[in-house]
Amino acid sequence: MVTQATSEHAGKTCPYCQQPVKPGDEIVLCGSCGIPHHKVCWDENGGCTTYGCDSQPETNESKPSGLEFDEAGDALSLIDLRPMDFGDILDGTIRVYRERPWLFVVILAIWIAVPIYISQVAQRPWMELNWEALRAYSQGASSEAQAIYQSREFYATNIALLVSSLLQFFLLPLAIGGTVHAVSETIIGHAVDLKRSMRVVKTRILRIVLAYLLYGLILLLLFLPFLVFMVVLIYASPRTAFTVLAPLSLTFPIFLFLMIYFYVKCLFIPHSVILEDIGPLSALKRSFSLTRGHWWRTMGTVFLIGIIVSVIGYLLGLAVKLVEFGFIEWLHANKSVTIAITAGLSAFLTLLIAPITWIATTLMYYDLRIRKEGFDLLLLAGSVIGDNDSE
Repeated sequence: MVTQATSEHAGKTCPYCQQPVKPGDEIVLCGSCGIPHHKVCWDENGGCTTYGCDSQPETNESKPSGLEFDEAGDALSLIDLRPMDFGDILDGTIRVYRERPWLFVVILAIWIAVPIYISQVAQRPWMELNWEALRAYSQGASSEAQAIYQSREFYATNIALLVSSLLQFFLLPLAIGGTVHAVSETIIGHAVDLKRSMRVVKTRILRIVLAYLLYGLILLLLFLPFLVFMVVLIYASPRTAFTVLAPLSLTFPIFLFLMIYFYVKCLFIPHSVILEDIGPLSALKRSFSLTRGHWWRTMGTVFLIGIIVSVIGYLLGLAVKLVEFGFIEWLHANKSVTIAITAGLSAFLTLLIAPITWIATTLMYYDLRIRKEGFDLLLLAGSVIGDNDSE
């Protein structure tokens, strides 16, 4: 059906030219699948471009290389690319992870193993110092608590954590980018290797980092109330702290929700840069566009995946605590040696479970594209294969 694009169609992507539909554009709504196409694109293709749609024109065009097909001519892949519910995404995540677990771990380790290790080493004394300060506050010894917060050891652990956080902020998106590329290749069934995924990230480093700087700036502005809270708590007198913090704490739920909102809206930045080869501003807009109308569903899926990862992380953390107990109580190891060893073990286990989140979000990214744009396996193969060939 030929019609004029309205606000209902705006932002959806024409599956033929991969460009967004704008209000007022002349479009064709496929009578079989309902996916909007630019009329020019529909006419040029001779029908719908969604793979498997009944309105797709018959063609002798060769199928993209890199895919296997069954006897009926349907593309085969590790994951059946179709609209997925939470169970499908969880099942797909497990299947993809089991296919190439060590590749995903190594990609992440190359970029972020060092800052994660620094963070793990600094966290133990930092938590102990904070616990001592909070206990002093609870006993009315505010001067003792402030002395702890102003001690050299507390400053040193904070600096270590700050350095680790900055390194992770700049390197994590690159690690995610490499993982996203490897996951996409795995879905298709390509023999992806470390060198190829690293090369793809290398060609997009600046765009990924700039996109995350914009994203980080948004979150930093929303985090300011929490930062002010900590500064006042540490350095202000008790009376001043109460006067400032009481009204400030009332705004926390609002800013917390806004942080969660923008986290979800910006979730697909690395996927957009890596898989669609677009710039930072376009990636931000793209991520916002994909989650439009699907924010709650996306947030719910991320939340459930986060719970699963947290439970796994908690259980592995108990194992680390057991190892730490053994070093101290049975082997009578030096405290510094124990922290160094258990921090290394914690960093390794962190890298072991981290791919779960980004495999799941990659599947969510494709799920949204399928729902909004009629994206399919052949389009995925064409885009990823094109990436590889261009390298």
